[in-house]
Amino acid sequence: AAMGYGAVELAGLHGLPAAQVRATLDELGVRAVSAHVALSDLESGLSAVVADMQTLGCEFVVVPWMPAERRTTAAAVQKIATTMNQWAVIMRNEGLRLAYHHHSFEFEPLDVSSMWEIFTAAIDPTLVGLEIDVYWAARGGYDPATLITRHAPGVPLIHLKDIAPGGTADLPAGEGAFDWEPILAAARTAGAEWYI
Repeated sequence: AAMGYGAVELAGLHGLPAAQVRATLDELGVRAVSAHVALSDLESGLSAVVADMQTLGCEFVVVPWMPAERRTTAAAVQKIATTMNQWAVIMRNEGLRLAYHHHSFEFEPLDVSSMWEIFTAAIDPTLVGLEIDVYWAARGGYDPATLITRHAPGVPLIHLKDIAPGGTADLPAGEGAFDWEPILAAARTAGAEWYI
C-alpha cells in the first residue's frame, strides 16, 4: 500500500480468517481482486471457498497449480477441466469468476498433445478464464504475446514477470530480457483486466 498499489492477488490466507484479512486490506485501502486457491481446497470445500472470497471481496478465484499426479493422462486433465466448468457456473451465480494460472509443465508433451492444449480445449472460455504468466509461457517455449492473443478474450489476468537473460530465472518486470511493448499491446487487445 505504501508503494502505491491499490490491488493485490492473494496466495492463501495462511491460517488467518478471511474477515481479518479483509479488515487489514480495508484499513490499508487495498483491494484483493483475486486469490490463488488450491484445487484440493475447492474439491473439499467449495462453499467455504466461495464464502471466503465473498468476504474478501475477490472477484477471481484462481487455481494456481495442477498437481503432477492429477495430470498424467489426457482423460485426467479433461476431467479437471469439466469440473472447473461446473465450479465456474456455481461461482458465477455467487458473483465470482474462476481462472487457471499456468506454469511451464502445461506445455510439455502429454499423450499426443500437451496438457495446455487438452485443458484449454476442454474448458469453456466464457466460464473459466486464463491467468497467463508471461515468464512461464516463455519458459514453456511460447511467445507470451502470441499466447495471450491466441486465447483472447479469455485472459482477464496477466502475471507480469520478466525473464533473466538465458531464461533461467524470473525478474521484476522491466529488469530482464522481455520486449514489453508487444506483450502489453496483446494484453490490452485481449481485454486483460488486471496486471499482477
